[in-house]
Amino acid sequence: MHLPVKITLFDAMRVAEHINADFEFAYEEIEGKIYVYSLSNVPNDSERGFFWYLYVKERSSDEKTVDQQELFTGDIREYTPNENGHIIFWYFHLKTLGNHGGII
Repeated sequence: MHLPVKITLFDAMRVAEHINADFEFAYEEIEGKIYVYSLSNVPNDSERGFFWYLYVKERSSDEKTVDQQELFTGDIREYTPNENGHIIFWYFHLKTLGNHGGII
């Protein structure tokens, strides 16, 4: 998908949702930040402890593991991906998050 330079992650996700019927996301705004709680009809499951977490890696490399990426805790309306970076949403159990460098 070709996107304009300086597009935010939130706007890129909205474009993707518009052009690809298989991609859907749901979000809510809490205390001024956008939180994604469902991707492709897979929602957070608070009863079982599974949640979506966004990880980013600013520079491209051969390693694409979660251990090489950082948990993003900001607002996706303010995050502008760079062309060499990687962005991934992981669906983790809350207890697993600590093993992947995240702190809530």
